[in-house]
Amino acid sequence: MSGSTLRTSPTEVKHLAVAWLSISLAFAVVNAYPAGGRPPVTELLSPQMHYSLSLALVTVGAGFLLHELGHKLVAQRYGCWAEFRASFEMLLVALFGAWAAGVLFAAPGAVRVHGTVDRTAGGHISAAGPLTNLSLAGLLYPLTLDAGFAGDVGRFGVFVNLLLAGFNMLPLGPLDGRKVVSWSRPAFAALILAPVAALAYLLI
Repeated sequence: MSGSTLRTSPTEVKHLAVAWLSISLAFAVVNAYPAGGRPPVTELLSPQMHYSLSLALVTVGAGFLLHELGHKLVAQRYGCWAEFRASFEMLLVALFGAWAAGVLFAAPGAVRVHGTVDRTAGGHISAAGPLTNLSLAGLLYPLTLDAGFAGDVGRFGVFVNLLLAGFNMLPLGPLDGRKVVSWSRPAFAALILAPVAALAYLLI
């Protein structure tokens, strides 16, 4: 493996920023107006929406951003070129779905990796994203005992990061679970059972 310095570019920074803000806004709309029904544009400037957006930026947005950077850092340690590219079409779908129907379908983009990647390296790179979300959930859990904004960050952040970890570990299509299970079934089992068990505990 090569060094662990994170190497990026102005193009990647722009793509990450657009995806972070878009996903946060979509989650904020769904959180503030869960019934959907196309809230008036003027309501998107309300105090309720400001609070929801602030919450989404530091929970959903940060969870997504650090998930992708986890993939990128491990890929670069294997000597690969790795940069995030947003899917602008899917970001528009997420924003419109949140505003029009209160439904979120988020596929903001992915880290593109070029280089020699065997099954082990692919498994490590893929596992890095869900592991990052599990770590964030653990770090945020103490905040769930607080009140006010900090408590909301903790509760929402733990739930969202566990959801991101569990969903991405499904062994389907381009999701992380497919490459992890191809590399190591025990690692796959641990990484999918951990968020599922934690979510079940929180919901029960």
